[in-house]
Amino acid sequence: MFSHQTPEHAYNMCTIPSAGTQQLLVQSIGCVLTLYQGDQCVFSRSPLPALYPGPLSYCYPSSSLITTNGGRLHSVKFSLLAGLGNTGKRVTFDWTFNLGDTCVDMAMEDTPPIQPSIICLCRYTVYCLNTSGTVRWQIRL
Repeated sequence: MFSHQTPEHAYNMCTIPSAGTQQLLVQSIGCVLTLYQGDQCVFSRSPLPALYPGPLSYCYPSSSLITTNGGRLHSVKFSLLAGLGNTGKRVTFDWTFNLGDTCVDMAMEDTPPIQPSIICLCRYTVYCLNTSGTVRWQIRL
C-alpha cells in the first residue's frame, strides 16, 4: 500500500493498466491530472480545458481517457496525454460529444459478448456510446 501527498484535494480517480503494474490517475479539484505508479509520481498536468472536475474513466479497447466537463464528453489518447510533458500545448481530442446535460457518473462496460461501451449518467438522460463516440442508445429520465 502506498501513500502520496497531493498539492490539491483529490476529486476523482481511475486505474490505468500498464505492463505488470497498475497505475492510478487522480484528478484534483483544480482539474490537474496526476499519474502515480507505485510510490512514484509519473506526471502531473492540467492540459484539459476544464472549469471544474467531472467523472473520468479509462477506455481499455481504445487506450484513451474519457472525461466530462461543461456538458461535453471528451476522448483523448492516453499516450498523447502522457507524452505532452509540461509544454503547455493544447490537447487534441479524438472526439467530443455534446451531452447537453451535466454528467453525474460514467462507467466503461467491456465484458464479452457486449461490445465496449461508455455509459454516461446525466441528470436527465442516460447515454450509451461506443468507443468512437457514436450514440448506441439514450434514455430520458
